[in-house]
Amino acid sequence: TLWQMIVDFFPIGSGAGTFELAFYRFETTDMLDRYYFNQAHNDWLQPLIEGGLAAALLGTAFVLWAVRAVYRAYAAKSSDEGASIRWAAATAIVVFGIASVFDYPLRTPLAATVFVTCCVLVGQRTKR
Repeated sequence: TLWQMIVDFFPIGSGAGTFELAFYRFETTDMLDRYYFNQAHNDWLQPLIEGGLAAALLGTAFVLWAVRAVYRAYAAKSSDEGASIRWAAATAIVVFGIASVFDYPLRTPLAATVFVTCCVLVGQRTKR
C-alpha cells in the first residue's frame, strides 16, 4: 500500500503532513480496524509519499553524506581526537536508520534531537 502511494503521488508528493488523509484513499476494507494508520510507520517511505521527487533527492543526498561520514568515523584511528565519540555517534545513526524502517522514531523531538546531534558529531573533521 505504501509503495502504491509513492507511485501514485510521484513526482509531486501528497504534501507535507498529509499522510493520514491521503492514506484513506488507499485503505482497503481488510485494513479497517479499530486502530488507524496515522503515519507510515517507516521514516524512509513517508517522506517519499509526502514530498515526492524533492524528498527523494534530499534523502539520497543525506544518505550519501551519512554513509561517507559513518565510514570515516569507523575507519578513523582510535588515537584520533574524538574518534570514540564519532564512532558512538555513527553507531547511533545506523541504529536510527534501521529502526526507521519499522517505525518512526525520528518523529519524537527527543530522538530527532539526538539524531541531529549525532550527525553533527559524525560530520566534524579531525585535526591534522
